[in-house]
Amino acid sequence: MMTLTLVLVLASAFFTDIIGIHAIFGGFVTGLVIPHENGYAISLVEKLEDLVSIIFLPIYFTLSGLRTNLGLMNTGKTWGYTFLICVVAFFAKFLPCFGAAKAAGFNWRESGAVGSLMSCKGLVELIVLNIGLQANILDTRSFSMFVVHAVILTFLTTPFTLLFYPEKYRTRDKPKADHSVEGGSVTGPSSQDETKTRFALVLDRIEQLPAAMTITHLLQPSGTSLPVVRTSSDDVSEKSFEKPPVMNGPLRISINALRLVELTSRGSAVFKSKAAESLANTDPIISVFRTFGYLNNLLVSAALSVVSQDGFPAAVSRHAAETGSEMVIVPWSRGSTEAADETDTGALNPFDGIFHRTAANTSGARDPTSSVMYSEFIRNVFSTSLSNVA
Repeated sequence: MMTLTLVLVLASAFFTDIIGIHAIFGGFVTGLVIPHENGYAISLVEKLEDLVSIIFLPIYFTLSGLRTNLGLMNTGKTWGYTFLICVVAFFAKFLPCFGAAKAAGFNWRESGAVGSLMSCKGLVELIVLNIGLQANILDTRSFSMFVVHAVILTFLTTPFTLLFYPEKYRTRDKPKADHSVEGGSVTGPSSQDETKTRFALVLDRIEQLPAAMTITHLLQPSGTSLPVVRTSSDDVSEKSFEKPPVMNGPLRISINALRLVELTSRGSAVFKSKAAESLANTDPIISVFRTFGYLNNLLVSAALSVVSQDGFPAAVSRHAAETGSEMVIVPWSRGSTEAADETDTGALNPFDGIFHRTAANTSGARDPTSSVMYSEFIRNVFSTSLSNVA
């Protein structure tokens, strides 16, 4: 599918170019017809964004720079017109977008941030200017003036956005989660003395699944055995797998899994944040854990949250509060360990990384659990979560 998609993009760009339309419009039309269901568009962006951002974009900006001749802007009148272009172009976008945001119910800070972001020029402006230069609509001097104005307004976007909407005024939406459990329902929160039956389990890597499955299986009440499915023939009815077997005991464990995905500056991560609710149904880690919960007679609900690394602790605490979990279980990411000397009898304390201590080891082996970022993540979960943390 990847090869077919690339061939389709190149063919569309070729045909739009030979009929007199710029090749970029052919690629744009191809992007419109790419299906977005089942995460195909996100997977396509993940495979192509590095190639585009590392090779193609720098080449395109280099060509635009070669076509720009700042030596032609050698008069005060030319620079005056350039300044006037900057002012008119900024307010022509800022004021309408500011007004539209205010009319939509945003406050003045949010409206100012929207207007500042919309006034950014960037790549689209350069594409239009290059098309105008190739069509002889613009001469080299006019092209250079518009390129300078595009660069100036692009650089001013971040300072203006931060000026209108600093970090302390930002509020974040709560992650959308599927809190419906399979095979039953869960009652309200229990008191501190009662047996805990609702757990929030954090999953951010597939390597953590074996440990998560083990600890989850150990949480079940004693005497609970795995369900056995018996069939009289090779043809198994789909209806037999619609609902998990129900345990007759008084207690039934409920697991509220939270899949954490880091939000970065990559385009694929931004797309994931917009499609978090649908990705929760197709994510492989969640799917494997749901199957495990079905086979072990567990009530499993799952949510997927795409946030920045700094927002992981808040997302965990918010998920535990929303689902009414009585305990949060955070995986301990050890990674690969270094072989210690056979004569060494000292034991490494895995909590040294959390409390910023150095493990004493005569062989000099370093405990990989002392990752600063992961240790701070666990410390923040302990400090922000209202539930017990394990």
